[in-house]
Amino acid sequence: MVVHEILSNHRLNMLSHVWKSEIKMFINGLYTLWDTNKVNTDMVLVDLKQRFRDLAMNVILRIISGKKIAIYSEEAVEFHEAIREFMEHIGSLAIGDTLPFLRW
Repeated sequence: MVVHEILSNHRLNMLSHVWKSEIKMFINGLYTLWDTNKVNTDMVLVDLKQRFRDLAMNVILRIISGKKIAIYSEEAVEFHEAIREFMEHIGSLAIGDTLPFLRW
């Protein structure tokens, strides 16, 4: 029920400004990186995996906290660690919960 409420069309439309502004900053950041690092060619090597991870974290932080948090601030690093630990716990399977007769 919580997921249904969080991911409802109305809720997603209410938060569309967050997505739009974060994606705009993401693209501007890529352009700035390209503009400052191009040498003789128009190509610049970019770690998109990290960039997309930062984009997702920025969106999550803005939706949860309601404010823009610098991605490398202490607060953001702590939040990122808490999210990582939470995902590990959610993803781990306790065999005793699945098959109660195997519970230690």
